[in-house]
Amino acid sequence: MDLVQPTVSIVGAGPAGFTLAAGLQSHGRSVLLYSHPTHLRHVNHLRKQNGHLLRAIGLMEGSTSLRITSDMSEVVAFSQIIILTVPSTGQETVLHELKCFSLVRHIIVAIPGNLFSLVADSMGVEVGCIFETNLSPYSCRINEEGEGEPMVLGKKERIFISPATCLKWCSSVVEVCLSNVNGVFHPLMMLINAGRIESSDEDHFLLYRDGLTPSVANAMLAVDHM
Repeated sequence: MDLVQPTVSIVGAGPAGFTLAAGLQSHGRSVLLYSHPTHLRHVNHLRKQNGHLLRAIGLMEGSTSLRITSDMSEVVAFSQIIILTVPSTGQETVLHELKCFSLVRHIIVAIPGNLFSLVADSMGVEVGCIFETNLSPYSCRINEEGEGEPMVLGKKERIFISPATCLKWCSSVVEVCLSNVNGVFHPLMMLINAGRIESSDEDHFLLYRDGLTPSVANAMLAVDHM
């Protein structure tokens, strides 16, 4: 299989999927973005505002015409490389759809993995090769105040990957999963700020902006060093 294929299918039309699509197309790849029929919020907003023109802002400036589908058969046919940017709660839903197709010649890259390959194996989904990362390559979010474009806040310096430059090869998907910062980052910040979250107007309290104080960051470092 040619690993430098000109086409890539991305499953997951959230901030990570949109940003990765914009980044890949800016480097000459043709991308097909899949949005589940029950999760069309960002896709519908994009279509309403700009048609299929995806505009990225922040550290990644530019616009690109993006192909979008809700048909998994188109995803499988479009490219032998499929990148998943769905959260772990959506993995089984995606696998149920992929199970209908022959994937022995496909590569799936789960970003982040969260033990995706073990879930696929338990469901009997056979894939040519599965790679898992511990992080998404970009720090990003959807700019809800604008036209729904992805706002790129940063690019990760190093990503762990399993089954390289800024990539660090791991011994197993378990090592990759345990290297994911989310296990320390999100739960602790939510717990420490629980009182503020419950008592604040949700329109004014932003978890990353207001909740990540120096004391919270020190607590995260202490837990991470345990």
